[in-house]
Amino acid sequence: MNTKLITTLKAETETLRVQYLALTAEWAAGEFERVREIAARPHPNYDDFATPGFVPNPKALFGKIDYAKGKNYRKACDRIHAAKNVIEKGIEAWTAKWEKHANDHYEGSIAKLAARIEKKGLDQNAITVKTAHVGVNIETTLTDGEKTVRAFTIIASGPIIRPHYRYLVK
Repeated sequence: MNTKLITTLKAETETLRVQYLALTAEWAAGEFERVREIAARPHPNYDDFATPGFVPNPKALFGKIDYAKGKNYRKACDRIHAAKNVIEKGIEAWTAKWEKHANDHYEGSIAKLAARIEKKGLDQNAITVKTAHVGVNIETTLTDGEKTVRAFTIIASGPIIRPHYRYLVK
């Protein structure tokens, strides 16, 4: 893989990285509060997880086992336990975990983008790069004088959706 191209792409998309990390940190803080609410829930009652419409077979020696009931109960217990572990570690560790994840995603997407650009057959020594912001997304145009490749991001995020993006190349 061409490290010169990767270095150029990183330099041109630094604003995307900063913006993406900021969105992720903001989401992590909000998500931490949601996790805090889950951790505050009392331990669930097993009988609250009965499958609607389930009737045990009276002829069976021990009756039917409602596997869905046990599975849903276990999921609820696991979720509360995991939330308590997150709260115990603190918001700094939670935010750092997701910022690392976002940075790893950025690094991986740059490597994938470079590979896709190389497949387009641009002359690596004559590439010029122009980057522009379109709202929260960026558009990068790479040209070698003969061929032009346009790469742009689609960023998705929201109150409960972790920020993520993907490069589209044309």
